[in-house]
Amino acid sequence: MGDSIDASLSAPAGSKSDHGFIVFSDIHGFSKVKKSRRDKVYRAFANELLPSLNKKVIQKFRKGPDPLDVFNTWGDGMMAVFSDALQTVRFLVKYRDFFHGFKFSNNRMPKMKPRIAAHFGPLFRFQDATLEGRPNVTGAHVILPARLEPMTRSGEIYVTKDFKDSARTSYQVKKKYVFDSLGMMRLAKDFGEDKVFRLRKRTDPKEIIDPIMALDLTNTLPRPKGPDDDEKKLLDSLGATRNPQAFQALVQVSPLIKDMSNRSGPFLFALATLLKSGGMYQKAIDALDLLENQVLKAEDLEIRPYQYDLKVLALKTDCLSRLRRYQEAANLIYGVFKANENDSNTLSMLAAQYKRHGLYATSDTTPSMRDRTLIDRALNLYKEAFRRDITAYYPAINAAYLGIMLGGKQSDEGRKLAAFVCKYWQEGWDIDAWRRAATERGEKPDWWLPVSVAEAQMLLEGDSLEALVSHFAKLVNELKPTWFEKASTREQIEIYGIVTGRIGQVQPILDILDPNG
Repeated sequence: MGDSIDASLSAPAGSKSDHGFIVFSDIHGFSKVKKSRRDKVYRAFANELLPSLNKKVIQKFRKGPDPLDVFNTWGDGMMAVFSDALQTVRFLVKYRDFFHGFKFSNNRMPKMKPRIAAHFGPLFRFQDATLEGRPNVTGAHVILPARLEPMTRSGEIYVTKDFKDSARTSYQVKKKYVFDSLGMMRLAKDFGEDKVFRLRKRTDPKEIIDPIMALDLTNTLPRPKGPDDDEKKLLDSLGATRNPQAFQALVQVSPLIKDMSNRSGPFLFALATLLKSGGMYQKAIDALDLLENQVLKAEDLEIRPYQYDLKVLALKTDCLSRLRRYQEAANLIYGVFKANENDSNTLSMLAAQYKRHGLYATSDTTPSMRDRTLIDRALNLYKEAFRRDITAYYPAINAAYLGIMLGGKQSDEGRKLAAFVCKYWQEGWDIDAWRRAATERGEKPDWWLPVSVAEAQMLLEGDSLEALVSHFAKLVNELKPTWFEKASTREQIEIYGIVTGRIGQVQPILDILDPNG
């Protein structure tokens, strides 16, 4: 079962807990029909294919002793739920075979193949008021086949191990159908992984690709070794050390850090992350340099597994930026950006390099609007990052800061962005509720969202910040941020205070955020 499944999901009112066979399907390439043909193809889909599918398949499974429990469609998507194993398997095959036999060319349509996925698990049944009281289901396990379906080869049926095990309790299923193992498969949208099988009739041919799919061929590549016991103990000790002075003292005396040349790759990356959190940026870069240069042997070839690792490059960028090595940082993060141009976080990191370079010369210690062109470019990149992912508060709050600091029309836009942060992420304001919600999710309460909401409120209140001081104090006391988290937040507010002439008003907040305090 995928790690992301939570069987304890709360049931809606009026529902009852049960188990069922859950089917999801869509049509591969449906949204990629040529623009010039879309109207004709989609009209034929609605007027020709769907009525035929309903008559030849769906209606036959709405009747009898074990009918469909739930059937929903949306566009080219379909969800069905059964209680009976044999009926589910028959439905899956009939649904697949309908598309194999449909005369697409006679109906002026390109050939279409469905991707069909199924799972068996607990769910909650209820009468859906939004669908005129029709039966519906919900629950964490309902999501799993929806995450398997995008990974399914078009024209075929993939099922989970839970589905296979439950379906094979039926004698007729065992007699007439086969489940070919495809091995462990990673599900869509980071939903974990599951053991997957291809369902077919015994009379269907076994595909040559199936045994290949069931193999893990990555073992032909050399594998970096994992951390040993000593490395794990040190990482645990460093992670548990909240006092900055104690952290730095532990780093200075550790023999594993004094000589990092033979340390494992995962250890060096985790160590660099902790060192950055402790403000030891150069030491973190030293660990990352060693990590990037690690060599693994593959026959006569030497492989550097971490040299182009995007997480390594992003972490190194952040450390270089904190040391004001802006050109090196910009070059690195631009490379990361080219590898994934749609990533909002990478765009924000690129914006941060422009921002820092625009505020500081290499040797400056006091920020100023040194290069307004660079700062304006940083603002535009933050806005673009936010445009690409409007659920990301990091570029939104940074754009709000820069807009207010630039002044004029951009200042008004910055205040509106700050107001949006306060409104859209208002759950971050009630710290007690935020902590409870994080605890219920099994997570450590995050520092960045609540403090970003507090910063947005600070930008809106201008000079009247007395009421906010106690809120920042509560954030620090309740969430216990790392050295890096306090230092980064403090730096952001200090820059704002100096550039806008409000340093006196924000000084009480800066005192609370002193990382060495």
